Amino acid sequence: MREALAQDPRNTGLQMSAYWESTFSSDAMVVSIDGMSQPKSPADIIRVFFQFATKISNETRFKVVKLARGGTVKFLLEGDYFRQVGREYAAGQNPTYLSRTLPQHVYDLKGKQAFPTWEGGMIAVVGHQMEDLNSFVKQWAME
Repeated sequence: MREALAQDPRNTGLQMSAYWESTFSSDAMVVSIDGMSQPKSPADIIRVFFQFATKISNETRFKVVKLARGGTVKFLLEGDYFRQVGREYAAGQNPTYLSRTLPQHVYDLKGKQAFPTWEGGMIAVVGHQMEDLNSFVKQWAME
């Protein structure tokens, strides 16, 4: 995570950490937003998240990524999806596409999809996805 934060000057002021939930198992990784010394946009937070996913997308397999704020878990993400996002971001996939489709892959702590998968006309779908992205980042990072 330190490497991801250091690779881009726009990441300055964002404190994030990543660690295994248990010292005895690598099934769950926790990605925690630990603070912000200056205001950050949802795009800033998601960019660091993608940069970190890129750095570990080919490393140890894990089942779940727990998204936390100050160590308190707020959301879950399947490990396979997290690695897929890292590989796609590294390969040059459009970050706006990755960002707006991220919330539909996020689960609450009971394992239920936290945000819907939208269908319909492109303009309406993109609008709903961007609203979900902003809501997701606010709930994860700012509340």
